[in-house]
Amino acid sequence: MNKFKKILIGMIALTLIFVIGFVGTLLWLQSKAQNTKKEANSVKKSKTVVHKIEAPIISNLKDNGKVNISVTVELAVKDETKDDKKFSTDLAADDSLVNTTIIVVLRSKTVADVSEPDAPIKIGKEITDELNKAYNCDKFVTTNYKQFITQ
Repeated sequence: MNKFKKILIGMIALTLIFVIGFVGTLLWLQSKAQNTKKEANSVKKSKTVVHKIEAPIISNLKDNGKVNISVTVELAVKDETKDDKKFSTDLAADDSLVNTTIIVVLRSKTVADVSEPDAPIKIGKEITDELNKAYNCDKFVTTNYKQFITQ
C-alpha cells in the first residue's frame, strides 16, 4: 500500500506540473499576441499621394547606345503635413527636376543592370533615393512603374 501511495502522489505531482506548464504557456502566448497587436496598431501608416508622370521617360543605357529603356512612373509622395501638401502641389506644377533625375539614374544603368529579375525594384529604390537627394528632402516614399521596358 505504501508503494501505491508513492506512485499515486508521483502521478498527481506530474499531472499538476503538466497543467501548470500548459496554462503558463497559454498565458504567455496570449500576452505575446496582444503585444503584437499593440505594436501593429502603434505603427503609424504614412499618408501618401501619387504623383503620376504620364509621358514615358526614354533613355539610352550606359554601355550600349543601341539599347533603350522606357519607363512610366508613379511616385508616392508623403502627404501628412501642410509642408508635404505644399511640396506635392509644387511638384505637380513643375516636375522637370524629377524627369532629369530619373533620366540620370537610367543612363547610369548597363544592360546587365536592367536584365536582372529584381531590376525594377532596385532601380525604383535608387530613383526614390536620388529624388530625395535632388530635392534635399525625405518626401519621396516609393517609385512604382506603369511601364518598364528595355529594347
